[in-house]
Amino acid sequence: MPDSDPQPTFTTTRDEIAALADRLTTYIREYVRTTGAKGVVVNMSGGLDSSVATVLAVEALGSENVYGLHLPCHKGTDVGTVDPCSLVIDLGIDYTHVNIHPLVSEIEKQLPHHLTQTAGTRELGNLVARVRMACAYYAANTMSRLVLGTSNQTERWLGYFTKYGDGGVDLQPLGKLYKTEVWALARYLGLPEAVIDQPATAGFRAGQTDEDDLGAPYGTLDEVLACLVDGNLGMDRTASLLDLDIETVKQYAEWNIKTQHKRDVPPTPKSQATADQSTFFHEIELNFY
Repeated sequence: MPDSDPQPTFTTTRDEIAALADRLTTYIREYVRTTGAKGVVVNMSGGLDSSVATVLAVEALGSENVYGLHLPCHKGTDVGTVDPCSLVIDLGIDYTHVNIHPLVSEIEKQLPHHLTQTAGTRELGNLVARVRMACAYYAANTMSRLVLGTSNQTERWLGYFTKYGDGGVDLQPLGKLYKTEVWALARYLGLPEAVIDQPATAGFRAGQTDEDDLGAPYGTLDEVLACLVDGNLGMDRTASLLDLDIETVKQYAEWNIKTQHKRDVPPTPKSQATADQSTFFHEIELNFY
């Protein structure tokens, strides 16, 4: 193992986090100002990421310019999660709670049976995320606001978000922060321990947790991705540096590669024909999820 390969580091010291919080609030404030929007709308789950994003937005824009939506779906998915209502009261923002299960059920009823009978947990979860996105944009459009995203870097690198669902937003203040850094930011901002310590969940089904879906603790995922993607160390050197099985590292490298389409602008064909039509689509691998 070359001595030049450093251990992955994250922004976690108090001074670093204080400076980071200032940069993020400035970013939110200036971005909203330059677009001419009157504030933001944020989908609040009661979890860590959406709570941190909401607090940053309030500090940047003032409570009167932040609108929260809590859109649970299936009965039982909120068990063990923190109700965002208490944070809403502390922040003094306007807030709406709507159970969207009737909306999701109606969509399923109206779609052809040959589609819905083959839909599994993944398809249903994506549908829920896209209904939440539609609600957020409906609210944002009626109030001339932007939709504030809540995804972190760990989720983005692994494609652990729904394309045009929770990935469909106007700005992502946490999009360059690993989960380790979001935890540190939450503690600096003074969020309740109940929010910080609860298992992360997308709320798609009862008992679901992000770490179960991803197959490893966030701390491990952060280190792997920091080496693989940011450090560009490759799978063998990453596995050696972190003392992990190469197959584990390979799995997350493949996830990063296969979900690149989620992070890219949708491809468009060239306006003129090329000499070699066989390369027209550049052998794009499509993964629609």
